[in-house]
Amino acid sequence: MSHRAYLYNISSPAVVQDTDVMVMEWGYEVPLLLQPLLIDEGFVAGNIYNTHTDPENFGLYYNAEKGIQNIKRFYNFIENHQSALIDDIENFTIAKEKMFRYLDNLSQPYIHVDAWDVFNMSDESHQQQANDLLTVIAYNNNVITRAIDADDISLLTPAAFAGGVMLGFSDFRSLLNYPGYDYGFRYIYEQADTGDTDIFEENGLWGLKDKKGEILAEAIYDEFYGFDEEEELAVVAKDGKYGYIHKSGKMVVQPVYNDAYGFDGGYAVVNLEGKYGLIQSNGNIKLPPRYDDLSSLTPLGSYWSAGLNGKYGVINADDKVMLPFDYNHEIKVSDDETFYTIEEEGAGSHLIFSGQFVFLGRFDPAFVKGRAIYHAENFNEEVVIFEVLKHPYQAHNVLLSSSGEILLADYTDIIETWGHAFLMSKNDKQGLFKYPLGLVLDFDFDLIEDLRPITDEPITAIIKELPERLEHLSFNFCKVITNNQDGLFFTCGDFSKWILAPEYAAIEFLKSQYIAVHDDVNWAVFNIDGSQHTGFEFEELINLISYTGIAYGIKGAHVFTIMKEGIMPADKMHLQDYVEANEEYGYYYFTEDVQKKFQAYIDEE
Repeated sequence: MSHRAYLYNISSPAVVQDTDVMVMEWGYEVPLLLQPLLIDEGFVAGNIYNTHTDPENFGLYYNAEKGIQNIKRFYNFIENHQSALIDDIENFTIAKEKMFRYLDNLSQPYIHVDAWDVFNMSDESHQQQANDLLTVIAYNNNVITRAIDADDISLLTPAAFAGGVMLGFSDFRSLLNYPGYDYGFRYIYEQADTGDTDIFEENGLWGLKDKKGEILAEAIYDEFYGFDEEEELAVVAKDGKYGYIHKSGKMVVQPVYNDAYGFDGGYAVVNLEGKYGLIQSNGNIKLPPRYDDLSSLTPLGSYWSAGLNGKYGVINADDKVMLPFDYNHEIKVSDDETFYTIEEEGAGSHLIFSGQFVFLGRFDPAFVKGRAIYHAENFNEEVVIFEVLKHPYQAHNVLLSSSGEILLADYTDIIETWGHAFLMSKNDKQGLFKYPLGLVLDFDFDLIEDLRPITDEPITAIIKELPERLEHLSFNFCKVITNNQDGLFFTCGDFSKWILAPEYAAIEFLKSQYIAVHDDVNWAVFNIDGSQHTGFEFEELINLISYTGIAYGIKGAHVFTIMKEGIMPADKMHLQDYVEANEEYGYYYFTEDVQKKFQAYIDEE
């Protein structure tokens, strides 16, 4: 069973109250979409429920009212950018409204984060891990707040966030629209809000009743664990034996097992007389207990690490052997859940296997990371590429495919993931890698920057050579710098082309489909397809935030508004508003020197 993190709405730190409400139970992390709920007055104190390893019982606490206000602000910001961020606006709206209603019903003053189970995965003290998590959540909320304040979704990049909260996702949109998250509402522990049963105690034994007080199961059980959210089953114990009961009160599996565990992916591990097997949620036996050990691997419900006759292997739910029983140690899932590891006797390295149980090599798993990237040819297919960093058991950095093929070796770093591409570095130079094409830009550039334009037209109308099969694929307009010269490179799927060779003094993005290009003397406005919109005639080009134009251009003592339709003298009243706003925001939009030129033009009779 995966290690869980919990959120509670509670009335007093470190004190159990009947009014406490479980808000979230989630595997391994506090999800990014809920972190804006943890915005204010965060501090570390003792847990409420996981206190049985005192003093290792540290959790986090936040102001609930301010957090609820902040997460609503975050979701409204997302909705304001629905065309760029949301795949299914109808379902997003439903999920948002359900979440808002749920949060509005929370009445306790604190949100409590209990990550005790996750902290147990590390040898570091719980107190230190709690403080580290406090810092990570604050850092991520700063990223989100900056994006909201600037009204700029481009700030929500995977590289901007800490704590691996976007691991496996190429961009924020992919995380937001992941079907299993239901736009964040899937995280909410609905049972706390809509459950219709209560576990109760009577004379030291446990039973089940409905909300009206009607007895569904008599208080005859020595232990009564919480209900599984998907299967609606709970483990119960009687006279040292374990079974399962449905929330209706129906006994699904009589207490006959020596031990029983929660359901993962439709199956649960049970122990009978020291042997382990699998049962289904209807109580049917899927695998008779015959293994010496059995523990779930990810994807949940798909694979299990199994022990048999002193050796370990991997099986699936049909008892098919995925890895033979040849190993002295059990198979474990990596921290990022992208590969499998087996410890070797007397060696610091581990045997590393891909998600398809292909042997990748002997490495220290701390230096192996699975990186998701979309296939540049079969572009709807997301693949996992394995990065093995240089360490005592590896001579240099290397990228491996899931089949173990070496894709790239001896590079310095993966700087950023762009959906279908890795921005990479080698010896202070940058390149662009796509799978399975390899380097579409070799390590020849001082800087590669994705301009991320939001175009008004379909991309096939701008890049006319682009095949129609790629028209709905994400694309990159890359500003590249080499030898102090700027150029513009376009790539989409397996198609790439140079738009402007690197022979200009500067290239800057303006807005929509337009860029500013400098030729060592003056600036010009270009379309992003490389066609020229104006001549090289302006001393300065300033991004125009109004929807009515592209940029302001300064030429001598005059200021012009450059529009799609042409060039005209700048409206002094509108320019004055821009100048005043720039001063109010601390010269955020342009420098004080430019502001003086604008003001001189405005004041001119």
